[in-house]
Amino acid sequence: MGKTVEWAKRHLPEHYEYSVVKLNQRNDSVSFIHCPGFDVEHEPVITAIVVVNASGQVQRRTTPTDPYIYHHKWLFVADDFQGFDVAESKSRSEQWIALGDDDRSRIGRKSFWEEFVVPRFNETNDKQPSTANEPAQEELKSRWVRSAEARKALKLSTCDLAHKRESGEIKSKKVGNAYWYELPTNEA
Repeated sequence: MGKTVEWAKRHLPEHYEYSVVKLNQRNDSVSFIHCPGFDVEHEPVITAIVVVNASGQVQRRTTPTDPYIYHHKWLFVADDFQGFDVAESKSRSEQWIALGDDDRSRIGRKSFWEEFVVPRFNETNDKQPSTANEPAQEELKSRWVRSAEARKALKLSTCDLAHKRESGEIKSKKVGNAYWYELPTNEA
């Protein structure tokens, strides 16, 4: 990935600022995405996209009036990333996944997120204990983890975890292409 991205950078417009780099391995195009709130916002807004294709042609994509946002931004960085609190970002992902019943085809839009997801976050947070060091009762009982962590905690193979998910023995949710599993805190 490094050589392709470095080559593509040389084709960017002068002084173009970006926060996220996305490599499309199907066609070797590289997207440079300007997301100025990436380090400070929970769900940062995408404000500009420049795509450099494999032949070096540059295309500036127009962003829609209802902009796209990123969630699960901790997946974009290494665990030791210093730009934002990675653990807090993971926790936020677990919280909104636990809300359930979201229209996954629309949560990437800022208007939908703010109208239908954020209010539910606020409802959940209003029910939290007032002491900052005291976790919510729900958090004491379970938490959501990705496949690798679930396999490790439950000492299961990939195949066995899939069978337990499909049989309903373990509660799961699919987000994008990834499965998340609800584990009791004593196993997570």
